[in-house]
Amino acid sequence: MKRAPAVAAAVLFALAVPLAGSAAGKAAGSLGPCGATIAGRDAARATTPGHAIRIDARRDVLVTVTSRQPVTGYRIDLELFGIRWSAAHGKASGTRWTAKVHAANYAKYGVGVYRIVIGSTGTGACSTTAYVRLEGRSPLTTIMGIAAIIIGLLSLYALGRALIAAARRGRSGGRVVNGAIDGLCAAVAALILLQSFAIVYPTLVVTAVGLGIGVAGCALLTFLFGTGARTRRS
Repeated sequence: MKRAPAVAAAVLFALAVPLAGSAAGKAAGSLGPCGATIAGRDAARATTPGHAIRIDARRDVLVTVTSRQPVTGYRIDLELFGIRWSAAHGKASGTRWTAKVHAANYAKYGVGVYRIVIGSTGTGACSTTAYVRLEGRSPLTTIMGIAAIIIGLLSLYALGRALIAAARRGRSGGRVVNGAIDGLCAAVAALILLQSFAIVYPTLVVTAVGLGIGVAGCALLTFLFGTGARTRRS
């Protein structure tokens, strides 16, 4: 029961990522050519996490988009772990529009690398994507950073207890499952921290692989500890 909060958070995270990512993918198709600048920098040069546009989390960010034909509205989304949410939206006219995004509103939840999806509606409808890096605040002072530390510590503590129990009493299906759950929680925490420190951008593939390694690796480790105990007894 002690691991229940961390397990619940990890399971919800693991289930939400593929479902939300699938829904986001259906809405991400490019509708036409357009150009965009983010904080004065060309979005076309920030198409990979390694070339993300650096943004001060304490300042507002201006996004300017131009299209070949008039537009009627716009939407700016942020995406992380395959989950997408709206950062700004509204009406527009003409072939050029500018919107302001309050970076501080999102930096309190988490910093690091994000994928930004910019779209316009109307005759000149278009869709552009780029990567931005929120900085100017320690990841360990954000909600996601604090949650990752707590989940990570709890999962490592629980995994340590599971390994000790397996080493003393031998392997069992329950202990291996517990090890897998602890691995899932640890993997979630690790992915969040890697993203927050801009070391890795967690695409759906990276997230799935990371979660899989955490689950399989810790389950195998628990199994081996239990096997060792049985070998010593025999």
